[in-house]
Amino acid sequence: MMRAWTERTLQTVREANPEQKTVGLGNKDGGLGMVTLEEIEASQIDLEKKASFNLLRLTMGLALKLYQYYRHFKFTVYYSKGKEQFLTIDTPVIRVFNSNRTLDTGDTKR
Repeated sequence: MMRAWTERTLQTVREANPEQKTVGLGNKDGGLGMVTLEEIEASQIDLEKKASFNLLRLTMGLALKLYQYYRHFKFTVYYSKGKEQFLTIDTPVIRVFNSNRTLDTGDTKR
């Protein structure tokens, strides 16, 4: 959203005066500070880099927390041979060792 706002602002300034290189921005004291359009573009790139890094940091933090659980799991992966395909589901097929059935889904309502 910030990028869209920045691009629209720069487009508006450049359409109004293609020769304009600076704009006045309000500062914390209420006065106008002059900034170049290139500085605005550079600050947008910097903001995007910081936002990307923060998103990566949050994702990696979650991945490392999940790792603590998944590292204890034992997974079995089935690969099809040739061009055959098979369906995967969120309720995995498990082997049930009893005299009535040999294969069942994880559904306990049966």
